[in-house]
Amino acid sequence: MNAYYLLSKYRDIESKMGSKQYKTDVMTYAIDKHKEGYEDDMGDAMKLYRQRFQDLLYRPFAGHAANEDFSIIAQSNLLIGTSATTVLETGLALHRLYGVPYIPGTALKGLTANYCHSRLGREDNRFQQGGDYFNILFGSQGQQGFICFYDAFPHPCCVKNALKLDFITPHHKTYYQVSDEHGRTVPAPRDDDSPEPIPFIAAKGAFRVMLTCERQDEAGTYWLQIAKDILMQALAQEGIGSKTNSGYGRFEIMTLQGDQLW
Repeated sequence: MNAYYLLSKYRDIESKMGSKQYKTDVMTYAIDKHKEGYEDDMGDAMKLYRQRFQDLLYRPFAGHAANEDFSIIAQSNLLIGTSATTVLETGLALHRLYGVPYIPGTALKGLTANYCHSRLGREDNRFQQGGDYFNILFGSQGQQGFICFYDAFPHPCCVKNALKLDFITPHHKTYYQVSDEHGRTVPAPRDDDSPEPIPFIAAKGAFRVMLTCERQDEAGTYWLQIAKDILMQALAQEGIGSKTNSGYGRFEIMTLQGDQLW
């Protein structure tokens, strides 16, 4: 069963699960079905995904003289696309055809642009938003940037276990929920407050990151390498997705040759 459709379309899911803990049940069910679908390396789902992954490795590079790709391996769970519409409160970026988690190219571009502006821009204002270098890499309202960022998909070797059940546990629920807008007293947090685990689905695994440049000359190759270096630094130092301050979305960068990982 495709986890994307289960978690985004199945509106009657609460009554179907028949449990007060339906959120955890639904998430566990979705993870188990995803794992079953990709359990068999020779099964239809895996064959189709392997073909799709191979297409993703080479087709974006067609017609581009300058291109780069590298792999990143999650050192912690990844939360990406949490605002996506789902039958539950918390979403996750899942591919609608294959049901696998992925990192949108827009998220990678946004991370790179923010790092470029906030970190490199401190030393050279041409890297700040609106600066010459920034506009070349990412574009502006008046011009298109040179660099294209593609969605990063999990390697076939780890796609089976790419979905993980995780929990966030607020220890002072009442303190955070009660509002004093109408003069009510907000209870202070106490050591004897009851924590309440809240389940959500996260992603983990190895992802392939791909970039190309619209310019097919030495300048294009030069700017593409700069974009790659900035992205690799941003992923390693800041992470990507939600809750990075709590350790989520952290990656190890691996530059691999050919199909070494998958």
